[in-house]
Amino acid sequence: MVVATNGTVHLGTYGAGILSIERQRSHVLSTPQGLPDSHVNDLCLLQNGSLVAATDQGLALVRDRQVREVFGQRQAAPDNLVLSVAEAPGGGVWAGTDNGGAFLWTPGRKDITDAWSAEACGGAVRSIACQGALLWTAGSRPGATYFDRSLSRNGFAPSEKLLPGALPAMDLLCDPEGALWWCDGTGRLYRADPAVFFIPELAGM
Repeated sequence: MVVATNGTVHLGTYGAGILSIERQRSHVLSTPQGLPDSHVNDLCLLQNGSLVAATDQGLALVRDRQVREVFGQRQAAPDNLVLSVAEAPGGGVWAGTDNGGAFLWTPGRKDITDAWSAEACGGAVRSIACQGALLWTAGSRPGATYFDRSLSRNGFAPSEKLLPGALPAMDLLCDPEGALWWCDGTGRLYRADPAVFFIPELAGM
């Protein structure tokens, strides 16, 4: 679920596409309207007001209640089954997939500009978050994984580190200060930021 600046609530459903509610009026966008699949696993609202849907058959860019672009394996995506999506700096979109890891797509392009394997991401990427050059993924292994893409600018491969957790992270959220919050389904809440990647006293909140 995401909420637009005008108060419109967009809900991704498992079988009915995207349900948008605005001023007590609802609108449904699904396969008859061009959505690649009616199973919507995640939604991301871009700064320009466009909506990106992660579906079982790739990504869909929605603007003004119309599907403007789709991006799946027929284009250059490593996997059609997209489980999570997050906005990247510069208008791009990070997408987490079931078997193809995570990839970076910029609307309007027919290729991907960056990617991480499923093994590096910890399996199926059920949640993904981006803050500047840092990318976080939550897969099937305990905790969450982050990648520092800024290191590649100096000729080094971006770093990959595992943030602690007793179980796989279930959801990822970046706060306005740039810190990452996640839970593991046990009632424990974790926090990480670029300066202090783990603050134990916040675990278990």
